[in-house]
Amino acid sequence: ITHIPGVDVLTLPAENGASSPVPCVAFFTDGYTAVMGECATVNAAAQSKGANSSVSGPLATKARQWRTQDDFWFTSVLPLTQFVAGLPNSGPLPGMMNTEVFKGIQQTSGGVKFASSSAQGAAIQASGEVVMDTPQNATSLLNVVNFISGMIQNIKVNDPTATLFASLFAGLQVSASGNTVSVNLTIPEGTLEQIFTSGPHAAMLH
Repeated sequence: ITHIPGVDVLTLPAENGASSPVPCVAFFTDGYTAVMGECATVNAAAQSKGANSSVSGPLATKARQWRTQDDFWFTSVLPLTQFVAGLPNSGPLPGMMNTEVFKGIQQTSGGVKFASSSAQGAAIQASGEVVMDTPQNATSLLNVVNFISGMIQNIKVNDPTATLFASLFAGLQVSASGNTVSVNLTIPEGTLEQIFTSGPHAAMLH
């Protein structure tokens, strides 16, 4: 850990040998801001933003929006293609991310709020927002999410835990407005408890 006025920078071990960029995380002492990335970039950001400096720009605006409404959140104003380059070339995920719909993702944000009271009692309220390059791609992404959600809900299995997990998507609400796709899901606390106290991982929780 390197201490800079107003910032603590944590240097992480490189995963793929000395040739890989060393990752770092900077925790600002304002209590809610963190920056993660390659160490040279993170250190430059940490040194340019001292203890009395405020972060500005589109990312800061988004961060302030989401931190005021959620307990746990993330936001990015970069196109998704900026992150795809770091994924392994094997497996279904890179192929899916390289489709035209996912290439159109320009910004992503999301969060979770722990609600003590709701229509269903104590619950977790999850929400997300995806900004696409065109309204047409926003509609395409909406259709993809609805298709996947419907497919999961219609899976017929004899595993009660899987059935319970699939039922979570029954309350999924997805909408598109212009270039933006919004996702909202309320998960009752009791449902989460059933999921985490059943199945092969239950013994670990007890």
